Amino acid sequence: MRRIGTLADKQSARVLGDYLYSQEIDCQVDPAGDEWAVWVHEEDDLEQARSEYDAFLKSPTDPKYTAAAKQAERRREAKIQAEIAAKKRQIRLRDRWERPPILQLRITLALIALSVAATIGFGFGAELDPVGHLLLISKYMDPGSVAGRINQLTEQLQSGQIWRLVTPIFLHFSVLHLVFNLYWTAMLGGMIERTQGSWRLLLLVLAIAVISNLVQYFATSNPLFGGMSGVVFGLFGYVWLRSKYELGSPYFFPPQTAVFFLIWMIICSLGVVGGVANHAHSAGLVVGLLLGLVPVLRSRAR
Repeated sequence: MRRIGTLADKQSARVLGDYLYSQEIDCQVDPAGDEWAVWVHEEDDLEQARSEYDAFLKSPTDPKYTAAAKQAERRREAKIQAEIAAKKRQIRLRDRWERPPILQLRITLALIALSVAATIGFGFGAELDPVGHLLLISKYMDPGSVAGRINQLTEQLQSGQIWRLVTPIFLHFSVLHLVFNLYWTAMLGGMIERTQGSWRLLLLVLAIAVISNLVQYFATSNPLFGGMSGVVFGLFGYVWLRSKYELGSPYFFPPQTAVFFLIWMIICSLGVVGGVANHAHSAGLVVGLLLGLVPVLRSRAR
C-alpha cells in the first residue's frame, strides 16, 4: 500500500477516494496529523492514482468527483455481495468434502456400478438377450431408413421405454473399453460432483447421453453401440472450457490431458482401434462445450 498524497480536510479526501474507487482503484483515506492521507492498495494502480490526485488538486470542484460517489457506493455493495456469495460457496464446498466419500460421489459411483453390472450381463456384447435387447437404444436390429428408425424409436418411447435414450452408455464391448471409460468417469465425474454436487452431474450426464446416443443411432442406423465414452468426452469438454475461459473457475484441467483427449478422438476416428461410436464422441464433446459455455459467458457478463 502506497500513499499518493494528503488533503486538508476529510470531505475532500473522501470525494477523491470515492472517485478513485469508482475508477476501480482500491484505496483508503486515513487521518495524518492535521491532514488526511490517501492510500492506494495496489502498486500497479499507483501511477494512475497519482495522476488523478494531481488532477483533483487542480480542479476539486469538477462535477465528475461528486458524481462518482454513487458509482463508488454501487461498487462497494457489489463487492460485499460477491464476498458473501464466495463465502457461501466455500461453505457448501467444505460441507461436500466433509461428507463420507460414498455421499460425495453418489452419481459417479452409481455410473460405475451400473456400467459394470450391465456390461457383465451383456457379456461384453456377446449376449444380446436379455440385457442388450433391454438397454440398447432400439430393440430392432434392422431399423431400415431414417423414417423407419424414427417410427421404431417413437413406438418404443410411447410405450414407456424412455430409458433407452440413456442406457446404451452402460454397455461396453471389452474389458479395455470398460476400464478406460470408467477411469475417466471417476476422474471427471468425481471432479464435477465434488465441486457442483450430485444433481448437477446427473443433469449433465443425462443431457450428454441422450444427445450423443441419438446422434450415433441416426448417423449409423445401427443400434448395436454403447459405452460411456460419449459422456466422458462431454464431461471433458465441459470441464476444459470452464477451466480455460471462465473467470474464477473452480476447475483446473492440465493442458497435456486436453491434448491427450483430442489425440485419442483423432485415433478413434481413423478406425485404428476398431469399431468406435465416433459420432457419439463428437456429439458428446459438442454438448459438453455448449453446456460449459453458459457459466463462461455468465462469468464474463458480471
